[in-house]
Amino acid sequence: MIVPRYQEQTNTQAMPQVRVSTQSDLASFGGGAAIANEGAAQRGLIDQATKIAIKAQEDTDSARVLDAASSTMDFKNRLVDDPKEGIKTKRGKNALEKDLVKNALGEYDKFSDETAKGLSRNQREMYSRLRSKFRAYLETDASSHLVQESKKYGEESAIRATSSAQMDAIADIAALA
Repeated sequence: MIVPRYQEQTNTQAMPQVRVSTQSDLASFGGGAAIANEGAAQRGLIDQATKIAIKAQEDTDSARVLDAASSTMDFKNRLVDDPKEGIKTKRGKNALEKDLVKNALGEYDKFSDETAKGLSRNQREMYSRLRSKFRAYLETDASSHLVQESKKYGEESAIRATSSAQMDAIADIAALA
């Protein structure tokens, strides 16, 4: 009997080089690119918060300036239109004897200076532009009133002079008769 013989049918090869690294990627533990992404998100959040804070400050500045401008405009209107002490209550000779424009502008400047003291630097800069416009309006209103009253006073004086001359002429005629 013949016994079959076993022959090796497999080839032996060297083991492949398989290495397991003991170092791990930082991203696996929340580092590396993950930290960079988180940092970008934080910077974005900070930028948004900063923009919101700046907008809130601008809104606050605008509100304060509008409040100051409103009170200044009210004061300017009182200087011109107040029924007891306003510029427009000064008539005829009274309007001409007083230095209405200079006095009104002085009062206005004093009031607006006091108003500006309560504002921040940025608010004062914004208020300054409005304040100058209101001052120009006041000067225009006061000067216009002064011109009108001067014209009226001149006309009234001319009428009085004419009437006086007529009365003198009548008196001369009556004396001759």
